[in-house]
Amino acid sequence: MTARMRLAAFRVGLAAMAGMLLSPALAQGQPAFAGRRVTAVVLEREGLPVTDPALVALVKTRVGAPLSMTDVRESIAHLDGLDRFDDIQVLPEADGDGVRLRYLLLPRHPVVGFVVRGALGLPEPMLRQAIVERFGPAPDAGRAGEVLEYLRVFYREAGYARAALTSEIEVRHDPDRSTLVVSVAGATPAPVRAVRVEGALSEAERVALLDRLGVRQGRPLDGRALRAALEHYERDLRGQGYYEARADLSVEFTPDDQVDLTIVVEPGARISLEFEGDPLPAPRQQLVPVEREASVDEDLLDGSAMAIEQHWKTRGYREAEVTHRRLERGDQQVIVFTTRRGRRAVVGEVQVLGASGVTEAEIRTVVRLRPKETFLQTAVDRSVAAIRALYHARGFARVGVTVHIDVMPSAGPPSQATPSQAMLSDAPLVIAMQIAEGPRTIIGRVVVEGTVVLSEPSVRALLVSAPGRPFTDDEVSDDRDRIEIEYRNRGYERVAVRSRVELADGGTRADLHFIVSEGPQVFVDQVIILGYQRIGRATIERELLVRSGEPLGAASVMESQRRLAALGLFRRVSVTTRPHGSEPRRDIVVQVEEAPPVSLDYGGGVGAERRLRPTAEGGQAEERLDVSPRGFVQLTRRNLWGKNRSASIFSRVSSLARDTLGPDGSTVTSSYGLNQYRLVGTFREPRVFGSVADLLVVATTDQSVRSSFNFRTRELVGRAAFRPSPRHGVTGTYTYREVHLFGETFSEAERPLIDRLFPQVALSMFGVSMLRDTRTDALDPESGSFVAAEQTLAARAYGSEVGFIKSTLEGKLFLRLPSRRRVVLALAGRLGAAHGFARTVGGSVVRDQLPASERFFAGGDTTVRGFSLDRLGDAQTITSSGFPTGGNGFVVLNAEIRASVTAALQGVVFVDAGNVYPLASQLSLTRLRPSAGFGVRYRSPVGPIRVDWGFNLNRRELVPGTLERGNIFHVSLGQAF
Repeated sequence: MTARMRLAAFRVGLAAMAGMLLSPALAQGQPAFAGRRVTAVVLEREGLPVTDPALVALVKTRVGAPLSMTDVRESIAHLDGLDRFDDIQVLPEADGDGVRLRYLLLPRHPVVGFVVRGALGLPEPMLRQAIVERFGPAPDAGRAGEVLEYLRVFYREAGYARAALTSEIEVRHDPDRSTLVVSVAGATPAPVRAVRVEGALSEAERVALLDRLGVRQGRPLDGRALRAALEHYERDLRGQGYYEARADLSVEFTPDDQVDLTIVVEPGARISLEFEGDPLPAPRQQLVPVEREASVDEDLLDGSAMAIEQHWKTRGYREAEVTHRRLERGDQQVIVFTTRRGRRAVVGEVQVLGASGVTEAEIRTVVRLRPKETFLQTAVDRSVAAIRALYHARGFARVGVTVHIDVMPSAGPPSQATPSQAMLSDAPLVIAMQIAEGPRTIIGRVVVEGTVVLSEPSVRALLVSAPGRPFTDDEVSDDRDRIEIEYRNRGYERVAVRSRVELADGGTRADLHFIVSEGPQVFVDQVIILGYQRIGRATIERELLVRSGEPLGAASVMESQRRLAALGLFRRVSVTTRPHGSEPRRDIVVQVEEAPPVSLDYGGGVGAERRLRPTAEGGQAEERLDVSPRGFVQLTRRNLWGKNRSASIFSRVSSLARDTLGPDGSTVTSSYGLNQYRLVGTFREPRVFGSVADLLVVATTDQSVRSSFNFRTRELVGRAAFRPSPRHGVTGTYTYREVHLFGETFSEAERPLIDRLFPQVALSMFGVSMLRDTRTDALDPESGSFVAAEQTLAARAYGSEVGFIKSTLEGKLFLRLPSRRRVVLALAGRLGAAHGFARTVGGSVVRDQLPASERFFAGGDTTVRGFSLDRLGDAQTITSSGFPTGGNGFVVLNAEIRASVTAALQGVVFVDAGNVYPLASQLSLTRLRPSAGFGVRYRSPVGPIRVDWGFNLNRRELVPGTLERGNIFHVSLGQAF
């Protein structure tokens, strides 16, 4: 039993005894009350009735049942386990033939802060900071005396001789809290009666010092300002080379409340530093911190010499040597550091000797030493540790690795280089790793002893160690932990697992014994939930994996806390256990603090993007950089109706130019205003109707400006999603959308049929999507994969004016390449195909075409980066005026290599290819349009900031007389895929 558990058990027993002692009739079991029927049970807190159901439920004495001391003791134990009451009393009162019980609860009032009041004299923030630095933001009530004594000293040092300080505890209720109040009176600064300056200063220096400090006889003393000025003076002396300078102040109050000051200044000797030999790398202040430490003692100088040596050795100068000496020059002391760094050592040859149980090739895969690399002793040490770990995993528990390092002999005739030239050349080293393998130990028998609750086969199923496997201490230790965890998750919190290893046959065989001491099983008595107000109890209980009467599993407690925190409804969550003395039962106390139910978020900024506009001569398309201000506001309400439901309203607006073609098709009118906006209402309910699915309903109205058309949308989306496992997800979606197209910038002859027949299109669609995600990081993965498939069906049978089927498939793969630096190969592929349904119009069969808002577009910073936004295509999907019309099919392929340059900077090279096709039946890999480029990524706190420069590798003249852009510059947030 831990010390904390013993203390809790003691407190429970003490509370029970106190209740009985304070209730003599109960303690003595007088016939007047013992066994009588309980007529009423009342809980009172400081004279007021308690109606909190969480507290009432903890009382085990029930109305109508005979009075039982066992029930009374259990009730006191439950209430005391909350750590909310200083005392709990039980008073019986005769009520006819029965007994009425009153539980009197004296609440604890923890100190949650402090207040400083009165004629302070000193600034209140200064006093508050002093208390917080010493005692924390909420000093315990028992330390009130320490706080007062500390402030008395603080006031005296500041020049206040007779400040009167008192303290009291102010108590508040609902919730039960208290505040430490410190009152100050009589805080008057003492006048200076006399000032004396001592130390090795001339008279002129003393006068100058007093002028600088501003100290005068008769003036009120500001002790803190005077000490700060002395510290600044001391720093100035050290800056002049007096590294051991000291400036001290002593304050003595006189009986008549005046103050005598003594200032002692000892400049010490003037010290200078000199460096000989090889140049000392900057910054010197970090390697030789004489001025910062205000000392030149031998320990500091020795440490500085070692720091310089270590600096050179971490750069490959393994023979670096630094010495120091002291010299006297007149009235100065000179400390001279002499540095001889020698030749820079590089790895020449790495030899592996004595290996037989493990192949040399396997050993070299863990040795991180490469020819021509700078020699680092730390790299050698890591390689030795890796070799030992490799051998230990194969059962060689006694392996030893010895390293011999020698300078590689020259292969040619003696060098004619001068000594200075030889010192500048690198010294290649031969690093020989001599391995003494020792015997290989194989596991013989595995014996499990002491198991009663779990059968021996079920315990063996937890073990990795098995007969015939190599013996390793780490595996045995892990097996012990697995057994313990399994027992603890079944409520055996005192389980102890020991292991014993018996070696035989010269150490080549190890018999393992796992000895289990199970201990008693602990059960959950009461689950007590405190702190909830607006959120329903059922919402909290649904996330708890601990139940009354069930075994107390350690994993269940931790997972319950994690699940509650993941709801996002609480500021704080704690799930703790409370013991019942020596009984194998525990109360589970769930304490929550609700987060504010309403949050308001807002923001603004400026966006810049290049987009096609018909502003060239004759209404031709040209790319222009548009800069638009934008802003957003979002209002969110959580825990609707006391459950984990939320609703939010989000609005976003931006001012973007909208272009309108004149009747002649060549004149353009541009207007600025709130031409792009979005209003979204969202309702979310996790685990709807008690199922595993999360429900999301989104209503949207927005207006957007695109390259070749504008559209206004009214949309309602219902989505049910669930995750069968952390890596898999399935989502079902229903969407009803009305789209109104306007501002088309292609001619009437080029307008697709659907846009001519249905300028306003109502779409009613069902969709389903599935994904599998094994990426190590969603923002910047270095390994894993992502696969997603989505199917959408729109049909006239359920309200859609257009019928079609639309499919998309997406796959991503990330591979960490073998390299000292972090180098990741990222591959991605996207495929989309759509098909309109046939119908009869006026006796003719017409095939529905996809609305422009539902077609596939490509080109831009997340698809093919050698093209502008939506500009990927050919003569079939790009009009002669330069505007994309989209298509029923598309293919996009991406490949890039991401190499870390520093911890925060990545360099990237990429190749993209893709195309957009008018019909899904025309999908072809032979018509892909390629691009390539390079870029950088900066790992910021909000995610990777991406800069890419893409080049079109096959420029075409889709607009007569105009070649496509040859390169495009992209700046955005997040990886391209």
